[in-house]
Amino acid sequence: MALWSLFVEVGGERYSTQVAAPTPRAAIKRFLTTPGLKQVLARLSKDGWPASFSMRDNLTLIRMDGLINMHLCQLVREGKYVSVVMVRTVARQSA
Repeated sequence: MALWSLFVEVGGERYSTQVAAPTPRAAIKRFLTTPGLKQVLARLSKDGWPASFSMRDNLTLIRMDGLINMHLCQLVREGKYVSVVMVRTVARQSA
């Protein structure tokens, strides 16, 4: 299973996280259930942000041109956007 590094922007806040998943779509699905996203959305709730996002909110999930291990995902709900740049990373081999 691949390890994905996700660089997230939501409501002006930026953070990174990692998830293990076999595909980019599965990585986003797992990301949507992470405590980090839930904490950010809870902080932003006073500004009208939804409590959660789901795969139904997936506006786009594309591979970045010429970069086979990098994808961009945009999610939108109620006019609020989450942007995720994800990179499939390779675990370092122990010597």
